[in-house]
Amino acid sequence: MSDLRNIKAIGERLRTARESLGRSIDDIALATRIDRKFLNDIERGILPAFPVTYVRAFIQDYARTVDLDPVEIFDVGAPADGPSDEKNKRADVTSSSFNITTVRKSPVNQYRILFLLAMLVVLGLVVTIVWLRKDNTVSPTNEISFSDAVKDREQKLTPVVSTDSVVAQKSPSMSTATIDTLFLEAVASESVWVRVTVDGTPAPEKMIPRFSHLRWKAKQSFVLSIGNAAAVSFTLNGRKLGTLSPIKRQINNIRFDRETLRKLEVQ
Repeated sequence: MSDLRNIKAIGERLRTARESLGRSIDDIALATRIDRKFLNDIERGILPAFPVTYVRAFIQDYARTVDLDPVEIFDVGAPADGPSDEKNKRADVTSSSFNITTVRKSPVNQYRILFLLAMLVVLGLVVTIVWLRKDNTVSPTNEISFSDAVKDREQKLTPVVSTDSVVAQKSPSMSTATIDTLFLEAVASESVWVRVTVDGTPAPEKMIPRFSHLRWKAKQSFVLSIGNAAAVSFTLNGRKLGTLSPIKRQINNIRFDRETLRKLEVQ
């Protein structure tokens, strides 16, 4: 973990800075759009189960929010290398060399290592084949229009009226005919997977982290599938679509295009 080996000192420094500002973990989570659990883990000296690059980014964002230097924060409590450390390193190298020699001398250990490597290769091939088949089976068929999705939702909600329903914002704007680019934006209230096909180009599923914001650009259309339609609020070219369902459920192949934008303008 290189400079994250002093994660406990880093977490303590961040927690102390936050408390000195009188801010809560929830404040930091909203400001950085980082899940509250990950922030708690960092303060307690626990590395989140993410690649080092992401963990470093979390810590830097946290440091900026509590007025700390995002570069110097990694130097907090870093162990200095001295003579005793050098001896320990040499001892570790000697021990490692001894262990490697011992393994090489043992045919049984060699067979075990070869078997494990072979299993890893086979497992990697299986995962790759499954993933490729999954991508190839993605089809834009059975698409439903935005208006059909709204009608389906209204039938389920009648006579209840929800403030999060898919309603367009009425505002003066240019005609749809003059718009040559579509922008679809999403804001997630919790972690959820989505798949957005842009202009007919197939796309893999993608996880949207909690409190995150994503934006897609298209010339003609978007086809959207989502694991939890109640967890993400959408806008199309600045016009609010809201969530696509009042309850937690999966929705597949909803189409947004210029016709959708035109209907939003006349509402």
